Amino acid sequence: MKNFKLIAGILLMIAFLAPGAMAANEPTALNASAIHTYSIDWQWTANPTQYNTSVYIDGVFETNVTSPTTGTQVYTGTGFLPSTSHTISLESPDMNGTYSGWVNDTETTSASSVDFSGISSVISATVTQVLPGIVQLVVGIVTILVTLAVVGLIMGIFGSIVGAFKKGF
Repeated sequence: MKNFKLIAGILLMIAFLAPGAMAANEPTALNASAIHTYSIDWQWTANPTQYNTSVYIDGVFETNVTSPTTGTQVYTGTGFLPSTSHTISLESPDMNGTYSGWVNDTETTSASSVDFSGISSVISATVTQVLPGIVQLVVGIVTILVTLAVVGLIMGIFGSIVGAFKKGF
């Protein structure tokens, strides 16, 4: 009976210490180090037992970031629209291939802005922001809702026309 308990204890210890028996350490201190209109810079602290960190943005795999023995890791998510929320999810395997739990952080990109000062006096237009990235443009009796990129294009065209009239073609 003594030998049975000893053997059972040894087998239990081997099972507990075997590769894959315990989850790897999670990345820590995940946060946004900078938030921009079209991108977000995230950073986290790598643990010495991590081999690399798998990065997912909004549930889609992006890349594996090789972890240093210790220190800060960074990843920049790009291609976002202004004023939109995005979630980074990280998981890290150890040298045995055992994965940590998930670590997540959600941030919102900055709103875009355009300086319209002086434009309305040149082309007799009013521009009012309706939603982030959407403005109401009133030129004469015409009212349209457009994105900021389209407003920039329209203003550029009107500016060229007004400039041509001022020069006399």
